[in-house]
Amino acid sequence: MYQEHYNALFSMDFVETKYPHDDTMRDLGIFEDVELVLKNMQLGKFFSHRMESYKELTCEFLASMKHHEFDELDRAELDRGWGYITF
Repeated sequence: MYQEHYNALFSMDFVETKYPHDDTMRDLGIFEDVELVLKNMQLGKFFSHRMESYKELTCEFLASMKHHEFDELDRAELDRGWGYITF
């Protein structure tokens, strides 16, 4: 089952993590404004972080995830949500 899920996930288009692109913002003349707004919002450190995405690792992680739903009785009695996940 794992390999089947992995193959299905890996066959999909993979959108990398998005972050502000400094050169484009400079070309548009908005770099300093965006930087100032984010710093004033105490989000300045996120402006400079570059979070890489790794398709193979992401697919491995998601393929290993299993979803377990509570049955109706458990859900009504425990009020713990719809279920839980394991890896």
